[in-house]
Amino acid sequence: MTSSLTPVEVAVLEVLGDWDRIVEMPEVNARLRLAEMVRTGEVRADRLARAAVSEPAPVRERLRELLVMADVPDLAETVPPARSENLRAALVGGR
Repeated sequence: MTSSLTPVEVAVLEVLGDWDRIVEMPEVNARLRLAEMVRTGEVRADRLARAAVSEPAPVRERLRELLVMADVPDLAETVPPARSENLRAALVGGR
């Protein structure tokens, strides 16, 4: 489903998937930068949300959090949550 995404949008999903391995700056800075990319339209939130349906649960949870931070909480609700409440709790705010 990533065929309709730009290379930057694909990279955002990859970062969300390999967060602990890829992000080399303070977590809060990385999260704020990604949210800014969504708010400015540098990445298209609607496309990310649609593509996330086929992504693993950690990517979906991080994207949901990102979309809320980027002031598009309604779009965050369209991304399927992780089935495990424990996984959701571990990923959101507790990385």
